[in-house]
Amino acid sequence: MQSDEAKQFEACKADKSLLIKSCFSIVHGDTQKVVPFLFREEQQAYWDNRTLCDEILKPRKRGFSALISAEFLSACILEENTHAVVVAHREEDTKSLFARVRWMLKNLPFEVQVGEEGAGHIKFSATNSSFRVITAGATEPGRGSDITHLHLSERAFYPSESFLAAVEGACVRGARRVIETTANGSGTAFHKHWLRTKRGLTAYKGHFFAWWQARDYELAVDKPLSLDDQEKRLREAYGLIDRKIAWRRHKLREMSNPDLFDQEYPHSDEVAFLTAGNMVFDWVAIGKQMQAAKPPKWTGRLRNLGQRIEIAPAADGPLKVWDTPREDRRYIISADVAEGIEGGDYSVADVLDTSTWEQVAQWRGHVTPFDFADIMAEMGAYYNWALLAPEINNHGIATCGRLADNGYPNLYVREQKKEGVAYGWQTTRKSKVEAINELGHALRNLDVKINSLDTIEELKSFVYLDTRNDMGAQAGAHDDCVLSLAIGVSLLGESRETPQAQRQKFREAMGLRPRGFVLPRSGPSYGVRKI
Repeated sequence: MQSDEAKQFEACKADKSLLIKSCFSIVHGDTQKVVPFLFREEQQAYWDNRTLCDEILKPRKRGFSALISAEFLSACILEENTHAVVVAHREEDTKSLFARVRWMLKNLPFEVQVGEEGAGHIKFSATNSSFRVITAGATEPGRGSDITHLHLSERAFYPSESFLAAVEGACVRGARRVIETTANGSGTAFHKHWLRTKRGLTAYKGHFFAWWQARDYELAVDKPLSLDDQEKRLREAYGLIDRKIAWRRHKLREMSNPDLFDQEYPHSDEVAFLTAGNMVFDWVAIGKQMQAAKPPKWTGRLRNLGQRIEIAPAADGPLKVWDTPREDRRYIISADVAEGIEGGDYSVADVLDTSTWEQVAQWRGHVTPFDFADIMAEMGAYYNWALLAPEINNHGIATCGRLADNGYPNLYVREQKKEGVAYGWQTTRKSKVEAINELGHALRNLDVKINSLDTIEELKSFVYLDTRNDMGAQAGAHDDCVLSLAIGVSLLGESRETPQAQRQKFREAMGLRPRGFVLPRSGPSYGVRKI
């Protein structure tokens, strides 16, 4: 039978927070007093949701670095052959982090056998484990030892990406890895990694913590505050009380460069990176769209069976359908066309209901511009012979040309010329600004209803590009969904809903299969739409 001490030891091995909370101490940042290492709310929230590989984006001075150091130190004490490495971004931080680890070790209520101790490293004789703190760029990150626990502290500020390949290459399979940092501008290597993590393309789980979630980021107020526009939007988005807003005002006054507040103390992960640009679209309005977005009824592809088109469900399909077509509705299908190379920009087509201005379907994927024309034709036929408005810049010329050559009956006419009709949406600097402005207005007024989470994510990362006096996706992100939606909303603004009788005539006219037009694809019976 195990002794009580042995049981406690095994319990601490299984949950190292038990050892940390009961035996570890820390110097409180504000009072500089030694206090027990009790978890803050956000530290506990992270601990409860951590995985093998975690990526933490957070405000300044929330104690995550200390928490990870305490976890790794506990592993060295409790488990054999643990080799923990903490990487700091500067030499002075390396010394500071190692000093904190040594202090935690020396102030434990029990003695730990240390076999060797030197500058930046400790070896534990009882467990044959080691703890090292090194500076980003070190020439020997592993020192010949396999790394079982890796903590990349302030990862966004590392001077060398090649160093990371070396230190990560020293990790054993199944190593515990934690990236923990504040942001350092858009377009950086870390920013691109964070965006990929959010899309599920890395081994890491993303954890974001906003400044307003911190219980101690508050200041007392003696009367209700009069709020500026930004403060009103923060209150509307997050329900901030006056004490939170008072703290924010105080911190802004303290900072020599208040423009860095959102980087150092972000209220969302999107604004954390916006030091090289600013969000074009109102983030409060985007938040409302995210809350109201509904899951798709179907995900898959359309299949053309000659006299009817069906939805073929497929979990990995590029088409998402939130609402199937109604007989009494008209639809616009706007599109941004890409080259079709895997890993490159996406071709995107959005189906918008002209009555409700709701996004009822979206196709997003990689195909050639010619194949994309066929896909748009199928979507148009399925949605009551919808008005198709592909962008004609670059690759879109091929898409629009194929639709016109195949005789699609309801293709957007940009202008009538003596020499013929000009089809498709043409993006110029002027038309792009106008379309983006119309989309921004529709978002603020909640005129448009967005269901695609891909679109919502792109709206968050669509910024003013200072270097080019332009608007677009910040580095590492896409803007294909934004541009497609902007075209659609611009056309919705031009359209006028017709009376019911006229709409019925339109349906009868366009519901028949037009002479000379052949749907070019074929393809299980689901969501059948006769044409």
